[in-house]
Amino acid sequence: WELTAGLLDAFVVVEARYEKEAYGITMLVQELGKDILAMPGYVQHPNFYFSNYLIKEGAYVLLCKYHLDDYINRYSY
Repeated sequence: WELTAGLLDAFVVVEARYEKEAYGITMLVQELGKDILAMPGYVQHPNFYFSNYLIKEGAYVLLCKYHLDDYINRYSY
């Protein structure tokens, strides 16, 4: 995971439960100073808990394709 995380410019979380693996890779990406992007989901559905949590903690919110385009145009090097 460390090699993969090191190659990323950003990490996109589309749908994630709060599980050890999802938490671990996300924290690794964050420690490396990479951006985290997340798509919100239904608040009471367990498959979206971690995605919504990341947004609460400050992840860049992706609601549609245009938000991803905006992120790429704004933050690409």
